[in-house]
Amino acid sequence: MKIRQKRVLAYVLAVVMVLNLCAVPARAEGESGNSDANAHNWTYARSDNNTITASCSDSGCVESVTIQLGNTDEIYDGKEHPAIIVATTVSGKNSTSITATKDSSVKTQLEDMGIKLAIQYQKKVTNDTYVNLGEGKSPTDAGTYKVIASVETSSSGSENTASVQNDGTPISIEKEFTIEKASITPAFQFGWTSEWTQGDTNIKLPELAECSNPGNGTVTYSVKKKSEPDTEYKELTETDLQNLDPGEYTIKAIVAASMNHSAGETATTLNFTVTAKKAIKVTVAMDGWIFESEANSPSTIIKAGNDDITTKYASGDFVYSYYTDANCTKETTTANGAAKDGEVPKNAGTYYVKVVVPVKDTYASGEDTAKFTIAKATIKPTIKTDWSTSWTQGDENIEFPEIEKNPENGEVTYYAKKREEDDTKYNKLTDVSKLRNLDAGDYTLKAKVAETDNYKDGEDTCDFTVTAKKAIKVTVAMDGWIFESEANSPSTIIKAGNDDITTKYVSGDFVYSYYTDADCTKETTKANGAAKDGEAPKNAGTYYVKVVVPVKDTYASGEDTAEFTIAKATIKPTIKTDWSTSWTQGDENIEFPEIEKNPENGEVTYYAKKNEEGADYVKLTDVSELRNLEVGDYTLKAKVAETDNYQDGEDTCYFTVTAKKDNPSPSNNPLDPSPSPTKNPLLPSTPAPTQQTETPTPTATPIPEITINGKKVKNNQTFAVSIRNKITVSANAKIKLIPQGKTSQKKCLKVSVKNKQGTIKVNDYSAKKIKVVIKKGNKKIAIWIKTEIPTPKFTVKVNGAKNKFTLTIKNKAIAKKIGCYTVEAKNKNTKNKYVYIDTNKFKLIGAGGRKYPKGKYGFRITFWSTRKPVKNGKLLNKYKHQSSEFYLTVK
Repeated sequence: MKIRQKRVLAYVLAVVMVLNLCAVPARAEGESGNSDANAHNWTYARSDNNTITASCSDSGCVESVTIQLGNTDEIYDGKEHPAIIVATTVSGKNSTSITATKDSSVKTQLEDMGIKLAIQYQKKVTNDTYVNLGEGKSPTDAGTYKVIASVETSSSGSENTASVQNDGTPISIEKEFTIEKASITPAFQFGWTSEWTQGDTNIKLPELAECSNPGNGTVTYSVKKKSEPDTEYKELTETDLQNLDPGEYTIKAIVAASMNHSAGETATTLNFTVTAKKAIKVTVAMDGWIFESEANSPSTIIKAGNDDITTKYASGDFVYSYYTDANCTKETTTANGAAKDGEVPKNAGTYYVKVVVPVKDTYASGEDTAKFTIAKATIKPTIKTDWSTSWTQGDENIEFPEIEKNPENGEVTYYAKKREEDDTKYNKLTDVSKLRNLDAGDYTLKAKVAETDNYKDGEDTCDFTVTAKKAIKVTVAMDGWIFESEANSPSTIIKAGNDDITTKYVSGDFVYSYYTDADCTKETTKANGAAKDGEAPKNAGTYYVKVVVPVKDTYASGEDTAEFTIAKATIKPTIKTDWSTSWTQGDENIEFPEIEKNPENGEVTYYAKKNEEGADYVKLTDVSELRNLEVGDYTLKAKVAETDNYQDGEDTCYFTVTAKKDNPSPSNNPLDPSPSPTKNPLLPSTPAPTQQTETPTPTATPIPEITINGKKVKNNQTFAVSIRNKITVSANAKIKLIPQGKTSQKKCLKVSVKNKQGTIKVNDYSAKKIKVVIKKGNKKIAIWIKTEIPTPKFTVKVNGAKNKFTLTIKNKAIAKKIGCYTVEAKNKNTKNKYVYIDTNKFKLIGAGGRKYPKGKYGFRITFWSTRKPVKNGKLLNKYKHQSSEFYLTVK
């Protein structure tokens, strides 16, 4: 209504302006408007953003003009909307308004007065951004605009001044105005279908009436159940409309706002009804087939009531899936031969096909399931023709035959029967050895291939013949040897009748086992020196070797047993040279001498006799008997008892007992009561006893409850301990072990104690004797550790060419720790006397690579406490220590 009032007012103002113009005298023909009497020279000023004042600058002129922009808000109607310009002229006390709806009419009148305006329109695109519409264009579309009226700098025929402001910007006024969007009232066209069957694809969304969507705004549709409130409207598409559940509905359309029109929705709604689809009955069927033959396809029949409507569907409408269970929950996989999960299987088995028929026109969807079977294929396995059908009983080269035409490698089981027997007599061959060792005769072999995933079982037969093996006679022999010498090997001879067939066998064919009984039931063990149970023994004793000869080609197996003996080795025990061979009768420091070359520590028994004609050895049951012998010259015999691997042996030594200074009378002598012994002039002189200033005189009183290696200890008792060996000290209470002496001496021992027990280990030989105090509570005793060099342990072997010996020292590290070792050897060429070979190494070969002569060889290893045991080609006996011998026979 306001807009209409504005338009009426503008019309009235325009009429008034026309009347005023009519009062102006007419121009002479050809005279310009600027030469009119009303044209003046003007001075311009802008009082605010919406007013320009033009003042006449002519002499005596009091006329002025105010120019403003009027209210131009409009509603879109498809037409141009120029701005409203209001001009008011003041002449004296009178004023006249010039208003027009189109700016061109006002501009013309102002130009006649000598005032020239420029009009520009801009459209607002953002809050602060405007774009020009272009010269001569007025707004048409809905939106917000700005109109700018500017005074031009000059007018033709007049001299206008002050057309710019002081800051140089043009004198102009502007105003923002809006063209509002037009409202719309959408309406449905008549004639839309109001009832259809669910799923009908011919149904379309209703169209709007012509001209009810002039701006072509986007149309969306919403639907609700007819009985529901308007709050339940939900947007839907054409497909949603076609597939609504059966029922009564209401639909409405909403038109989105466009550039020049506002949004709106249909004033009235449409009601419609969806009826239910027709039910269908689906029947699927599928015939089975045999594995690897052509697969069948399912067939489907669809009925609606009694009507067969299958032809209304295309084959592509049906969706088939394949399963391994009747509930159709487990799809077929590649394990069933399907290309993809749920596709047609290929492997044998029972399966289920499921068809799903989708909604079609006015018909509902449906499905059905059918069972089908892919049967296993038959096979005709064949025994390979290259299989040997004749062999000698026990032939190890015979194997079960290979089977052809067994596509899935079904398990093959073999059976055999005598050829003349019926098929009920087949016996299963659980192992190929049963086939190889069938009795001689004619047989039939049956190979049965077991059923597999896709194939039935099958079988094939083949005749074969087994001939008897030739019997053999086995003879084994083995020579014995002496303990620690090179072991002999058994020899085996094999005959078949009178023919020696030994050369048909290699040594690896024979299996030797060793026993301790003639029945060969008790194998040798480590206790016999065997590396493993049943292997060759090393310790002395009587043994039995058993050889087993396996089946070979056409010959039967066989075995034999032989007895052999490893004899005990001889020993040459030696009374240690540092034993004192002269003492004063009753000397408590005298002990039985230590015995060297007693490798298995055989029990030593001591005997003594006077060096007189007819005197006999008397056993010394206790050392006190030795100490208290009557004054005189004697022979001591040390007899080492036989051990597991060594014979007994003995050594003798001369010694002298001198009279006590304070008691010259002879003591009781169990060997000879004669008071005046005589010396044997044939005996070599006896060296003076070695003085041992470090060793205190031991007391005979034992200290109770302290033992070393299980034996009671005497105060100041001496214990000989080899390098890297140890003794164990025990007591019935907590003890301490305290080495004494120089630091270098104490370092030779490693002492460890835990509560009631301790150990003393010899690590070095640099100190010959070290004192150790054993302390138990307030009691203490002293013992002496005498460090000794252990006996060298070694073996010697000769090579097959008999031109090189190989020496292996088991405790070489000890020799290197204390000094070095030397090698000596002897044989008949050295007149069985040891000759020096080398130091710290062993290389002994025949001259020019010749073989060593047959015979017995002796070897001796000696440990030394110096690294230079040889001077001028001779051994320095001064530094000689323990040595042992090893004998080897070259055959």
